[in-house]
Amino acid sequence: MSASPAKLQPDHLERQAIVFIRQSTMRQVHYNQESQRRQYALQERALALGWSRAAVVVIDEDQGRSGADGQRPGFQRLLRTVAQGEVGAIFSLEASRLSRQNSAWAALIELCAVQQALLIDEDGIYDPNLPDDRLLLGIRGLLGETELETLRRRMVLSREEKARRCALRLRPPTGLVADPHRGLRLDPDEAVQSAVRLLFTQFQRLGSAAAVVRYFREHQLLFPTRTFGGPRDGELIWKPLTYQRTLQVLHNPLYAGTYAYGRYAYSSRRKPRAQRQQQRVRLSPNEWIVVQWEAFPGYISRAEYEANQQRLAANRPQPERAGSARMG
Repeated sequence: MSASPAKLQPDHLERQAIVFIRQSTMRQVHYNQESQRRQYALQERALALGWSRAAVVVIDEDQGRSGADGQRPGFQRLLRTVAQGEVGAIFSLEASRLSRQNSAWAALIELCAVQQALLIDEDGIYDPNLPDDRLLLGIRGLLGETELETLRRRMVLSREEKARRCALRLRPPTGLVADPHRGLRLDPDEAVQSAVRLLFTQFQRLGSAAAVVRYFREHQLLFPTRTFGGPRDGELIWKPLTYQRTLQVLHNPLYAGTYAYGRYAYSSRRKPRAQRQQQRVRLSPNEWIVVQWEAFPGYISRAEYEANQQRLAANRPQPERAGSARMG
């Protein structure tokens, strides 16, 4: 990297100095005030290097958003401004924090090179038109993306290991509550228990989720929802039963007293090839990461749960079958 003063030219000072501010999560925004203070203080660095106060522009729309998201509004605004040739330099606490996605980082470096814009962080001034600086910026972007992926993978493995010990706290569905000493147990509210048991009983009797919803509606019955987390944690709300809500209950193995983790696939690595475009895919029990049957008291047995899944699968419309389809 060549001497910093030689890189900063009058042409740069005639254009905007963008101070880009980002913290990855809202928790960091609320609690890591020192990082936030240091980032906003970069405005003073721009003034010290010769920019006028009117030319210093702060972009902080990406506060609380991950750097792996290349579609962040603040980052997109930055790209547009650089592409229009309005930017002389971009200031950030650490250059690669502008983006943790290597392709987006490479696109920004290329734009800066074309528009003769500098990148400036606490360590120095970088000119992407200089081979040494370009190489260093490229390495930083690659390391930033690799570091993020490594941290994410460690978190996933830690959660999986905790789940294998049945020590990972599962979110209890309505009808179950978390006991700090005994794990999950039936909700002590008898009205809640009765409503959940009635849903399973009517599904076994009527044979479809839609029929269960009609039964509740015709008998003017409400179904409970107990909030989880936040200031209203544990609050009980009664409202009409919906088709989607019925399917959620019927598909949830926790009602069968089963400790299950990894029931849904979110990454393409775990999704079947034909379903990789879906945001999440429900997996069969033999594909779950952790499953322990009869781990705590439930509303139905494992056999009843498996029979319910078979019935729901049979009710799904099949293109090759003639006649009208039964949903759920």
